[in-house]
Amino acid sequence: MAQTNSDSQPPPTFRASVNAIEISAEKESKVTGVTVYTGRAEVTREVKFSVETGQNKITILHLSSSLDAATLRVEGRGAGTIQGVTISMNGQPPTANASPIIENIQEKQGEIEAAIDRCTRNRDAVYKYLETLDAQHVGADKLSGIIQASEENLERLDTKIARLKKELGATKKEIDQEKARLNPPFNHNLRNQVEIGVFADQAGEVVLVLKYFVLNATWDAAYDLRANTQTNDNPVKLIYQAKVTQGTGENWIDVPILLETNTPTTNVNLPALYIERLEAKEKPKDIEKKRRISTFGTGIRKRRMEGLEEEQEESDGDMGFGLFDDGELPPPPPGGLAKPVAIVYNKGAVSTTYKIPGLVTIPSDSNRHNITIAELELDAVLSWLTIPKVGTQAHLQAQIKNTSDFILLNGGVNIYVDGAFNSTSFLSTRNPQETFKFSLGIDPTLRITYHPCVEKSSQSGLITKTATTISTQRITIQNTRLVPISLLKVIDGIPVSKDARITVKLKTPELVLPSPGIAQSIQRTISSGTGTGSITGGSVGSGNTPPKDDKKVKGLPAPTKVSDKPLILAQWDGADAEDVQVGALGQDGQINWVISDLGSMETVNVTLTWEVSVVEGWQAVASRVYRAN
Repeated sequence: MAQTNSDSQPPPTFRASVNAIEISAEKESKVTGVTVYTGRAEVTREVKFSVETGQNKITILHLSSSLDAATLRVEGRGAGTIQGVTISMNGQPPTANASPIIENIQEKQGEIEAAIDRCTRNRDAVYKYLETLDAQHVGADKLSGIIQASEENLERLDTKIARLKKELGATKKEIDQEKARLNPPFNHNLRNQVEIGVFADQAGEVVLVLKYFVLNATWDAAYDLRANTQTNDNPVKLIYQAKVTQGTGENWIDVPILLETNTPTTNVNLPALYIERLEAKEKPKDIEKKRRISTFGTGIRKRRMEGLEEEQEESDGDMGFGLFDDGELPPPPPGGLAKPVAIVYNKGAVSTTYKIPGLVTIPSDSNRHNITIAELELDAVLSWLTIPKVGTQAHLQAQIKNTSDFILLNGGVNIYVDGAFNSTSFLSTRNPQETFKFSLGIDPTLRITYHPCVEKSSQSGLITKTATTISTQRITIQNTRLVPISLLKVIDGIPVSKDARITVKLKTPELVLPSPGIAQSIQRTISSGTGTGSITGGSVGSGNTPPKDDKKVKGLPAPTKVSDKPLILAQWDGADAEDVQVGALGQDGQINWVISDLGSMETVNVTLTWEVSVVEGWQAVASRVYRAN
């Protein structure tokens, strides 16, 4: 290695003082990238400037007041070394009302005001002189000359006063402008500043890159769902949008935007399980006595209930299954141009990042700015559902599979059916390849009539007499659409009994239940994955194929065919579910009819008939139990 002669290369000369540089981030730097999270955003800002040999102090002003100081990172490129970074927040400076320029203007202003005062006094003197003239002592020829001279003087004075007042107004405006220059508008949203020490071996250009998180920025998912009931091929299009809002004080102008599905957390520690210690404490004697009496009564009630339960098990073959539990009932349930497509920039185990194509401008105005992430054509199957006992509306629903690489986050949905706005809804988070059902609102083109229930009562028995009521419920469905309905499910139910003195039997449609032993065997088969658990050839909502008479799991009863044209099959509600609970079939008394290919302007009827028998001396009192969808 060659030796360097230090005498021939003298060391650089350094400045004895610090080279101070002030840069306005708002005017003299550029945002080169933004990653938006829920509740915050990461900003990347680039600053270019020239340094001199030696110590340099760079102050970057007008950074966002919502900047999180703990997240600030500074990187540099160029001939220099970063020696220290300090972040602080500026307060509003005191108002400046004096300067040499203002003093000069005020001096001129004083001269003008004095000149106006002189002209005003001279004008008043002329008026007073005219008031002292007496026609008896002044000749007519002299009077005419005096008046003419006075008018000329007054006109000259008025003109001068007007000019001086105009000049006075101009000086006041100059003072206001100078004060405005001395006191620029203070932006409370841009109060942070960063001081960076840079030591340079030689003069040159340096580039600093600042990365930091800011609050007051977020994005929410929103969707437009467009359903086409005229086709079975990709009937659902989902327009995935991001509503970006930011009020950081910093304008994001022509920057690349990344959307992050993860929400950063701060100050999160691992949980620790608390210790629960028990200590023995002597019971008061009077309380102990009351508790003994209460326990004795509870034992009697418990033995009585066990006896009723034994009677109930014996009557299960007569459809005396139970649903209603004692206690408080829960409340009822609530009712031409190329399209931009975001890139799944980073798909990790915790979150996914979407890169919005092109450059985006989002000012700091706290308004919602819509950005299209993607237009997705997802695998979906449309079907209709009605529960006329609750309401005679037909609900359009879709079973959708998220076949995209996008995580569908929580967000509001505007739903359009056949090009017309139909309803709004809310979509919960759905991962790629996840299948879910989604309501598309009410379809008024299906008319449902829930006719009054017809009841017929009778009595029977010699020793033990019973009162029997046969109820018949008829439901009429009319398709007023111009196209057929591919799949319609009608749900209704019969009462269920928890009391051995009340027996309920389903008459029509004729449905059977698997015996308890077979039900347990079938459920074990489903749980082990060797069967799907569906008693039909196609699940309602999972395809346009109607249920068939074949069984996927041996031992499950097939649905009952009610009609051939249109095809109507009846079954216990839940029997066509992929996660069917075999032992629970029929326990809630609910059944459904699946109607396939209901033609345009076609009308069909379905009928439900059941029998309720009550031991003489007792009556059946109904109560309602609501369950969540």
